[in-house]
Amino acid sequence: MGSADDHQEILIIRPADADAEEAANMVKEEACRIVGTTFLSFLLPLTFLLLARLCTTRYFLTVSDSHRHHNQYHNGNCNDIILIQLPTLTLSLLASLLTFAALLLHLHCSSLTSTSTCTTAFSCILLFLMQLSLTLGIYGIDSHSDAEINSHTVGRLFLPRRLAFAFGLHEAMLFWSWIAVKPVVDKVIFGEGRTRTRSWACSRLEKTAMAAGLANLWWSKLSEEAEALVVVPWVKWHLGMDLTLPDLLACLSYYLTASLGLLRAALLLWTLSSSVVGIRPSAGGPRHVT
Repeated sequence: MGSADDHQEILIIRPADADAEEAANMVKEEACRIVGTTFLSFLLPLTFLLLARLCTTRYFLTVSDSHRHHNQYHNGNCNDIILIQLPTLTLSLLASLLTFAALLLHLHCSSLTSTSTCTTAFSCILLFLMQLSLTLGIYGIDSHSDAEINSHTVGRLFLPRRLAFAFGLHEAMLFWSWIAVKPVVDKVIFGEGRTRTRSWACSRLEKTAMAAGLANLWWSKLSEEAEALVVVPWVKWHLGMDLTLPDLLACLSYYLTASLGLLRAALLLWTLSSSVVGIRPSAGGPRHVT
C-alpha cells in the first residue's frame, strides 16, 4: 500500500519537474538569443568605425608616400591589398547596400516585422564577409599604427548632421539585426525548422541593450572618427588626389545613414504631432516604423 502511494506521488510530481525544466530551458534559450543577437548586431557600427579608420589610414599613407617613396604605395604590396584596400572596398560596399535597403524600407513606410528576412545561407555569407573584412582591416590598422587617426586632423562636421548620422545608424543596426542576424541566431539556438516568437519584454530588452551599446560606442569613439568618411574624400578632392571607389562608397554610406536618420526623425515627429493634434494617419500615409 505504501509503495503504491509512493508511486502515485512520483507520478504527480514528475510533470511539475518537466514543466520547470522546460521553463529553465526556455529562459536559457532566450538569454542566448538576446546575447547573440545583440553582439552580432554591433558588427554594423563597428564596420563604420573601422571603415573610417581605414579611410584615414589610406589617406595618410598616400600623403606620406607621395613625399617619400611614391612607387611603394601605388604599386602596392600584398599586405596593403589584403589588409587595407580589400577590407575597405568590402566594408564600404556592405555598409552602402545595407543603409540603402533600410532607407528604402522607411520610404515605403513598412515595419521590420512585415519585412521578410534573408535566407539562412545568405545571412551566413553576409556575416562571414563582414567578420572577415573586420578582421583583415584590424590587422591592417595595426600594421600601419604610425598613421595618426584623429578627427581633428581632417576637421569636424556640423552637430545636426552628426546627430542625424547617429540616429540613422541606430535604425540601420535594427534593420541589419532583423534581416541578417536573427535568422542565423534562431537557427543556431532552436535548430532547423524551429522558431519562437519573441516576447514583448525580450524584444524591449534586446533593443535597449543595442541602444545603450551604440550610445557608448558613439560617445567614446564613433562620434569623432566617423567624420573621416566625408572629410577625407573632400580633402583628397581639394588636394587634387585621385578619389577611389572605396572613398566614394564610404562617403555615400555616411550620407545614406544621415538621410535615414532624418527620415526616421520626420516619421517620429509626424507620429507625435498626429497623436497630440488627434489626427489619425491614413492607411497609405506615414506610419510609425518599429
